[in-house]
Amino acid sequence: MDIYFFTGLPNRYDYSIAFIDKYLDKQSFNKKVSIYIPDICVSEKFMHDLWSYNPHNSFISITNSNDINANYANVIIYNDDNFINFNSELLINFSQDIIQNEYFNKIIEFIDLDNLNIACGRQKYKFYKQQNFNINHKEYKKA
Repeated sequence: MDIYFFTGLPNRYDYSIAFIDKYLDKQSFNKKVSIYIPDICVSEKFMHDLWSYNPHNSFISITNSNDINANYANVIIYNDDNFINFNSELLINFSQDIIQNEYFNKIIEFIDLDNLNIACGRQKYKFYKQQNFNINHKEYKKA
């Protein structure tokens, strides 16, 4: 499993939205991204922000994992860790949880400047390293 850490971000949600847009733009139409956001209010705002983000006039279909049509969406948001395989190889984890799941080949951890997120990110990094996962790290540098 490949784990990607993006750290030092001013706003991890904004950065992830641009990342998702770029990832889906470079991939084929049937690529999917799963996102784990336990807080329902945060996930609804994230869904709205992603839906509104449109630099390429492209369409990103996004829904919650319990939606009957979730299998057809490009982006699936989970509010719990009951992951269902919607053929998504990539999971973006906004929770404080360490993800151990066989459905995903790649997990992305966006870590902003919040002290709690930094501490959780360090714990996740140590765990994934102990599991001998392939870890990639990129620190945000202000331009």
